[in-house]
Amino acid sequence: MTADELAGAVRADSLALLDEQVGNLSERVFELGRGADRQLFLWLTFAALTVLFGFGLTERSTVGGLELDTDVATIVAYGLSCLVYLRHALAAAALDLWREALKERRETRYGLLLQVAAQQSPEDRDDTLRDIRGLIREYPGYTATTVLLKDEASRHDTAAARYLWMLYHVIFAARLLAPYALAALVLVAVGLTPAGVAAVVVGVALTLSGNALVMYRRA
Repeated sequence: MTADELAGAVRADSLALLDEQVGNLSERVFELGRGADRQLFLWLTFAALTVLFGFGLTERSTVGGLELDTDVATIVAYGLSCLVYLRHALAAAALDLWREALKERRETRYGLLLQVAAQQSPEDRDDTLRDIRGLIREYPGYTATTVLLKDEASRHDTAAARYLWMLYHVIFAARLLAPYALAALVLVAVGLTPAGVAAVVVGVALTLSGNALVMYRRA
């Protein structure tokens, strides 16, 4: 085997390995996106139940045949919401990591296109890079679509685009702060009882951990 043939075989194996890595990462991004959407919906469900029980809109509740009074139901719903919030934050942080890894593998896989793009005008070069890093196969749910709209809005200088960009960050901030509002609601509804205080302390600890997972790469 000549040196050129050997180099060609090595390049072919490298491209095959990169294609496999891109395919695996694409599947992981899709599955994580679907899981993140499910967990977000579940968190909203438990948060709504916490508000429902906390404001005393129902006097008693039945869970799995077990009847609970309002205070216990509020604490249980709040605790479950915090657990799901942490799980969703973990999925969202992992999704960001896998998405970025997929973009990097694509850049490596299509390095020749990037070399050609380096000789293009700045506008064409940006378009080529966007084509390589974009169009990721993701679960078409809330998590993916909101990020897509925010990124797209940031490229346009119109009133509607600025509004979408601002709306995304307002909702993002509200999601980070909502668990703390639920903690305050639990203390007001249940009172400064040992069970209420313990639940809030544990819940706030879980919330802080979740928010740290979401924010640590944004600092």
